[in-house]
Formats: sequence, structure tokens, C-alpha cells
Amino acid sequence: MNIREVGRFDHQPVHEIELANSAGAKVCILTWGAVVRDFIVPLPSGLRSVVLGFDSFDPYPIHSRSFGAIIGRFVNRVADGRFSLDGHTYQLTRNDGGIHHLHGGAGAFSKRVWSLVDASNSHVSLALLSQDGDSGYPGTLQATCTYSLIEVATLAIKLTATTERATIVNLTHHSYFNLAGSGQADTHKLRVNADFYTPVRRDSIPTGEIRLVQRTPLDFTRLHEIGSTDIDINFVLNRPLSSDGTEPLAHAATLRSPDEAVAMEVWTSEPGLQVYNGFKLDVDIPGINGERYKARAGLALETQHFPNNPNVPHFSRSTLRPGEIYEQHTEYRFRMQQ
Repeated sequence: MNIREVGRFDHQPVHEIELANSAGAKVCILTWGAVVRDFIVPLPSGLRSVVLGFDSFDPYPIHSRSFGAIIGRFVNRVADGRFSLDGHTYQLTRNDGGIHHLHGGAGAFSKRVWSLVDASNSHVSLALLSQDGDSGYPGTLQATCTYSLIEVATLAIKLTATTERATIVNLTHHSYFNLAGSGQADTHKLRVNADFYTPVRRDSIPTGEIRLVQRTPLDFTRLHEIGSTDIDINFVLNRPLSSDGTEPLAHAATLRSPDEAVAMEVWTSEPGLQVYNGFKLDVDIPGINGERYKARAGLALETQHFPNNPNVPHFSRSTLRPGEIYEQHTEYRFRMQQ
């Protein structure tokens, strides 16, 4: 384990924690945004970076597009930035075209310095306190994020939260993956373990319908090339329902590099998966290893509860009450081909 100060943000020091294992995998994590700055996997041909990011901290506050960050308090969109809970209506900050609330709004967890709680060669735990009224959310929220690097090259992520007042919580991890280490993700092959998706309006707010992927461009029930079609949609994952309230990890997606040297499986406790192929990406400065991130340079696979669920009664709920613990578990499991 290596911990070093790499900069400052809002008068606070920013640290980078490097996790590594005997197989040669390495993950570099910033306390700013709880960001995975780099994820390096060992291949027979050598080491390969498989996420989008920058070689140092300095570009992140201005140029990052949520690269590798933890998103909160609520990933994705809340229509009109408004929701009702226990008879009260709450107005959140509107940072999506001045109309909707997106990825936590003004108090986004992805743009704040988290506290370093604990670290070892194989894990790091970070914490963030979000005060009552932060971006309009009710309740003081204590959030934690634990990254664990498991042999050979699995990144396990555990997100938890508690509150002293009823609120809504929907956290996720937001790495963009490019398993080739360069170029566009168009020729990657993707499988999503979902027979349904949640269609959206022109402004990306779900219509409330749950629709079959069959006979649509969103049918990834079999592994095939992603292509150049714009994708930014929530899939309804096929997963077993538990009888005791716990949600075991279930397979959500598989991504394979064009050269077939590496594949990644996503396993999660969550009911939904937002697939975004980065068609809006256009970063002015070089990324990791000098890469230029243009449209479709990487694929985000965001495990989540459904977008705008506080306003759609039949969507999975994100309410958290005092005495309860919000938990989200996701693993990105890499398999190297011989």
C-alpha cells in the first residue's frame, strides 16, 4: 500500500491510495470523489489500463466527466429536481439543463474530498458526511465507500449509508471502461443480463414504462459489438428475489475487449444497470498514457436503483429511514485470456 498527497481541493489535502496484489493488478484511488484514477490489469502481453482517467489529480476538478467517481446522493435523474416523502415535498438543485436534478446536483459526492478511514494493501475505506439540506436533500447522511482488490483482478465496491431523518439514497460507481486501453469502445462486445429496460423521454426522464429489449437496438441478451449508436439507458436486470430482504450478487453484464485478451463481468446487488457509451465525451486534455477521450472512448456500467424512482410508484424504491442501513455491493471481475 502506498499513500501520498497529490494536491489540494477547497483547502483540503487530496490523497491517492495505491492498492496492488501479487498478480500485478493495481488500483489507484483518490480521496477526491472517491475516484478510481487508474485500474491496471496484468495480461500475458503486459500491463493494461482499463479505465478512463488522468495521470495526476490536477485535471480532475475541471476536466473529469465523473471518471471513476462515487455518485450521490442520487445517481441519474430526478424529474424537475422534486420528490415527495412522508407528506413533504423537497426541491433539489436543478443542474441538468436547469430543469432536472442529476448525479447529486450542487453537493455531488463525486466532487468532494472524502475522509480516509482505513487502508491496507488490498482495501481502502472512505467516508463522507452530507449535512441535512445538502442540495435540498433531507437528513444528515453518513456515507462510506470501501474498495477491495481481490486476486486476480477483481474490484469489489461496498457502499453504505445511514441517516438521522427519512431521505432517499441511490449511490453508484462511475468508471468508464475501455478494455483495449485506447481508442473507442464501439468494437467491444457487451452482454447485459436484462430482458427489459426503462424507456425515456427526450429529456432522459423515464416514461414509467418497462419495455422488452427484444427487437430493439438495446437487445444485448447475447454478447455482440456495442456499435456506434448512442446509448444511455437503464436496464432492468434479471435477478433472483430474496425472501429475507438481502440481495445477493447477481450477474449484470459482461464486457469483452476487441482483441479478446480480457473480459470483465459486473456482479451487483442492485436491480438496475445504466449503460452509457460516452457518446457525449470530448475532453480537451490528454488522459491516462496520453489518450484523447472523444465520443465513445469508454463505457460506463452504473449499478443502481431505477432513475427517478421516487416519482414512479412501481419502480424500486430508494427511501432510507433512521435505524436502517443502505448497502450496495458491486464487483467488476476481470478474466484474462491465455
